[in-house]
Amino acid sequence: MISWRIGCIGALALVLAACASPPVHYYTLMRQGDSAGALLPKPASFVFSLLPVSIPPQLDQAQLVVRSGVVSVLVLNGRRWLAPLADEVHSALAAELAHDTGAQNVSGLPPGNKPMVRIKVNLHRFDAVPARYVLLDANWSVRSLTHKHVLVCSSRIRKHADSAFAALVAAQQQALAELARRIASVTKALSTGRTPKCPPG
Repeated sequence: MISWRIGCIGALALVLAACASPPVHYYTLMRQGDSAGALLPKPASFVFSLLPVSIPPQLDQAQLVVRSGVVSVLVLNGRRWLAPLADEVHSALAAELAHDTGAQNVSGLPPGNKPMVRIKVNLHRFDAVPARYVLLDANWSVRSLTHKHVLVCSSRIRKHADSAFAALVAAQQQALAELARRIASVTKALSTGRTPKCPPG
């Protein structure tokens, strides 16, 4: 009787092990604090507000979405974003912009006495192709609320990506960091009343 019970318990353990879900891996587009570089700019004389980022609806998934061919994509159930993708992109861009400009992000807060620059990003493509590349395509605008100047630009950024998913996300981080650098260069100029040209690319 005892051996029969032990056998049943062992069989049940095997069934539960077989039915157990594979582990879920979580990813973020926020780079580590020291990844953006050790040198910080001087505190800026302006503040900025990054509006919510628009992303393609087909990418608005909890899971990572990668291209597997010309017309096919894979939704990776075991690999997910730490936060909704639009929030991940917004947080990453806001952090990179704060680092590149030295300005404080006051999204949702009163600007105080400093001049305000408002930034809007529409992300049209954020393709990820394992072992090949990451492609970011975005329109963006920077508006100085103090000087009443606005500049509308577009950027297309391509980064090499390795086959590992962590490396793929790292390439996405790099693409967002490059986009932030381009926006920051315009933002600093507009904050002083100048009207710069859009960065190339």
